[in-house]
Amino acid sequence: MKLTVLRLLVLLLLLPLVSRADNPVDVEDYLRRFHENPSRVMNDRLPKWSEGGELATQSKDVSVEEKGDARRELLSRSRSNLWSEIPDSERPDDLLAGIRAERRLTEMEKKGLKKSYLDEKPWSGSYWPTRNGALSWRYNDPAFPGKDFKTNYSSYEARPAETLPDEQLSPAEKYDILVGDANFTLTKENWARGLEVVKTKPDVPKWYGLCHGWAPAAYLEHQPRKAVTVPARSGRMITFLPADIKALASSLWADTIPDVIFIGKKCVKPKPKEDDMGRVIDPECFNTNPGTWHLTLVNRIGVGRESFVMDATYDTEVWNQPIYGYKYSYFNPQTLKVSDSLFGSIVEKEKFKLDKFKKYRSAKAKYVVGIALDITYVNEIQPHTGTGADRAVLKTVRYIYDLELDAGHQIIGGEWYSNKHPDFIWAVEAGFNARSIGEKRTGLRDTWNGQAPVSDDFVRAAEISSAHEEPLAGIVQGLIQLSR
Repeated sequence: MKLTVLRLLVLLLLLPLVSRADNPVDVEDYLRRFHENPSRVMNDRLPKWSEGGELATQSKDVSVEEKGDARRELLSRSRSNLWSEIPDSERPDDLLAGIRAERRLTEMEKKGLKKSYLDEKPWSGSYWPTRNGALSWRYNDPAFPGKDFKTNYSSYEARPAETLPDEQLSPAEKYDILVGDANFTLTKENWARGLEVVKTKPDVPKWYGLCHGWAPAAYLEHQPRKAVTVPARSGRMITFLPADIKALASSLWADTIPDVIFIGKKCVKPKPKEDDMGRVIDPECFNTNPGTWHLTLVNRIGVGRESFVMDATYDTEVWNQPIYGYKYSYFNPQTLKVSDSLFGSIVEKEKFKLDKFKKYRSAKAKYVVGIALDITYVNEIQPHTGTGADRAVLKTVRYIYDLELDAGHQIIGGEWYSNKHPDFIWAVEAGFNARSIGEKRTGLRDTWNGQAPVSDDFVRAAEISSAHEEPLAGIVQGLIQLSR
C-alpha cells in the first residue's frame, strides 16, 4: 500500500518514538531533549498507545462533568507548597487504608512490585454525553441526530417513546417503563441536564457527561455480560442490553455522589504560571506530587490489588480513567542512562549536578532516582447493541519523573519531567455502597431478582430517586446479577 507524502512525513517524525511496539517513548532521548530545552519538553503532549502498540488519537471529548457540591469542594482545596517534598495535604494514607503499604523504593524492588496488573480489568463503557441526553440517549435509533443538544432534544420531543420499538429506546426510557413511570421522570431529568446548560451556553460542550460515574463503576461493579429480558411493571417484557445496564450503573455512581478520597486539586486555569523551565509554580495548579503518585500506584495496584481513578492532565481539561496496571524502570538522573536495576540509578542529591529542580528539593532528601513508568488505564467506548461482554479498551502512557529518597530510601517527594501528569487521583471509600435517595428515605434495601415486576416498594422509591436523576441501586444490582 503506497504512503502519501504527508503520511510518510508523519511516520518519519514518529520513528524515534515507536521503535518498539511496547515502548513508543525512548527515555534517554526524552531526557536529552528535556535538558536541552526543558520548557518545551515539559509542555509537550505525551503520546498514548493502544494494547496493540498503535499510537492513540488524542481527544478532548473523553472528560468528566463536575458533579455535586462535595466534589467541587474537594477539587477547590487550596495548596501553597511548591516544593518537591510531599506536602501534608497530600499524604496517600487515606487511599491506602487497609493496605500494608511499602514506602521504600528498595523494598518495592525486592518484593517484585516494579510491575503489576489487576487480575480483572475495569470495563469499558460510554461516558453518556449530556449533549446526547445522557441516559436518555437513543443510541440505537437510526433517526437520532447525534448533533448539537437542541437538535437532539427536538428529535426526542418529536418522537415519543410510545411510538418507537423497544430496541430503539434509551436506557432511561427502558428503566421508566420497568418501574411503571408513565411520566418518564428519569428520562426527562436526564434531558434536563442539558436544558440547564443551554440557558447560559450556546450548546452543551461535547465532554459533559457521566464519566465520573463510569470510572468508579468500571472497577467496583461486575461487567454486564449478556442481555437481560425482564417483566416491566405493566407485565410487558423489556430487554436491557449490556450497554443499558452499564449506563444505569454509571448513573448510580455519578448521581448518588459516593464518599470519595481525593488527592490533588483540579486546576481551572488554561495556562497556569510556570517558571523559566516550564515547571508549574501556580499554587492552584501544582498538583499530585510524584512521590504521592508512586506510593499510591504501587501500593494500591501492586499490594492492595485494587483500582483507582486518575485525571491525566494538570490544566482545565479533566480525563478521568480507571487504572488497570503499571510497570516501571529506572534512569540515572545524572548520567541519563536507563536501567532495570535500582543499583546505579540512585544519585546523591549533593552530587546531582544536572538537577534542573535543585532549588525546589527537600532538605530531607538524601538521594534522587529517575523513574520511567508506563501506566495502563481503561478507555471509554461508544454504546452499542452487542449482547456479550465488551473487551476492555486499554491505553498506555509513559510518565517520566524522579523521586526523592531519605537516608533510609523512603520516598518523600519528587519532580515531574512533564506537565502532562496526573492532576488528581481518587477512589471511592472502602465499604461505601451506592444507594439512591429514594432507597434511603423509604428504607428499601432489597435487590430485585427480575423474576416478577418490581414491587410497590420499588415504585415508591423510584418516584423519589428518578426526580433526582438516580436509578435504584436494587434494580441496577439486580440487572447486573442477571447479566452475569
